[in-house]
Amino acid sequence: MKVMFTDAFVAEEQTKRILKELFGNFEISENPDFLFCGVAYEANRLKYNCARIMLTGENYIPDFNCVDYAIGFHYLTFEDRYLRAPLYLFYENDYALALEKHKNYKSIKKEGFCNFIYSNGRDAMKERDDFFYSLSKYKKVDSGGKHLNNIGKAVDDKLEFQRKYKFSIAFENASVNGYTTEKILQAFSAGTIPIYYGDPLISKEFNSKAFINCHDFDTFDDVIDRVREIDNNDNLFEEYLSQPVFNDIERAKEPLKMYKDFIYKICSQDPQSAIRRCNDCWGEKIQNEMRDFYKFTKVNEENSLKSKALRVLIR
Repeated sequence: MKVMFTDAFVAEEQTKRILKELFGNFEISENPDFLFCGVAYEANRLKYNCARIMLTGENYIPDFNCVDYAIGFHYLTFEDRYLRAPLYLFYENDYALALEKHKNYKSIKKEGFCNFIYSNGRDAMKERDDFFYSLSKYKKVDSGGKHLNNIGKAVDDKLEFQRKYKFSIAFENASVNGYTTEKILQAFSAGTIPIYYGDPLISKEFNSKAFINCHDFDTFDDVIDRVREIDNNDNLFEEYLSQPVFNDIERAKEPLKMYKDFIYKICSQDPQSAIRRCNDCWGEKIQNEMRDFYKFTKVNEENSLKSKALRVLIR
């Protein structure tokens, strides 16, 4: 079997491990039978005419005109071509710690109130920063990322930093049904109480007794009132920490089983038979339009960089 990984495919190591387990040896090739791709703007995926398998780590609905299969966040059903497998499932170390969190919560001493760790302040909904500022009026929230940093430098080890705190602000960059990244999982793995905002359906997967779900409150002021209540009540705080993270503990013990089964169904087919997208007529037209779009985007980005460099030289 020949495969290729491109466009920032976020689960490359896990996928290589699964392929080896399922099929034995495989070859990385520029002429692959199966292409595993992400959503990066380079769009190298469009160069390959084999079966394309996309995994998105962003709030992105896959375009099935351009890929044959997709793994994403959204609650979709599309023949045999889609699997909902949120990004947090691929954070295996954090996942293992979160799974055992309710058994070990008394072993970590909490020295701080709440943390906030983000590097990107541009590509995110304003609610994230708004909540940081609002909660900071009650008590200082330590921001350890590059964005809104107030501790002097960005932290080197997110897990160790978060472990010191009672609460973690775990806000996604967008609020969309099903869009659950690693934010809440990493807060759980550190033994803190996540203050979560993002996926309105988050309680379908995570135990709502183990975290503060902002979607359950009318306003952020109401959320902060709840944080204040927990912060001043040790018994209530420990009640949250003692709760298991997931609703279905047994199912949660095999986080990548569905992904493994999905990959097997795809890659056990004859490579040509595995192709699902239409490469004729409108299918071909749409793919060509996307190629042109990405070429245009790349040229604009290159021209923008040249323009910035020129302005620096002129100064």
